[in-house]
Amino acid sequence: MNRPQNPGTPGLPETGWILARVWLGALEETARDFHGNWPKMFLDRAYEHATANWITLMEQEYDFVFQRHGSMMEALRGYVDIGLKAGVFHDASDFRLKEISPNKVEVTIYRDIYSQTYRELRIPGQSVREMTNARLGAFRAAVKLLAGIECDYEITAIHSDGVVEGFIERL
Repeated sequence: MNRPQNPGTPGLPETGWILARVWLGALEETARDFHGNWPKMFLDRAYEHATANWITLMEQEYDFVFQRHGSMMEALRGYVDIGLKAGVFHDASDFRLKEISPNKVEVTIYRDIYSQTYRELRIPGQSVREMTNARLGAFRAAVKLLAGIECDYEITAIHSDGVVEGFIERL
């Protein structure tokens, strides 16, 4: 068993991530309760609100500065860079961002802490393209909020080792 990060404080070092997964799973399940098996529109708004709240918190309470202009790729790189500095992401190599065109970026997430939740929520016969993903959803929201580009995302693969592949594309 892992020891707590702060001696004298009960809990596992990753308790915050465990709670995030639990709440995200609950949000996804509740969205399905009200919106059927394909709650993407509802969840996209939730990802936008979460991303906007995180950006605001990072700027107002921790003095990070997000650039609010540029391309899809610049918005994603800036978002990941601050996520690394803030400790939300572990390492830049956890992601691969590949610009296909100014209107489309392929995203591979090598370490998606939410992938188990999505595998558990997947409905038999459901295409991965019909699924939602909080990390890709937040990346899409970052492009919209930081670069002012209306876009959507799509998952193209979820691997058993937790790797998630997809893309973000301008509408």
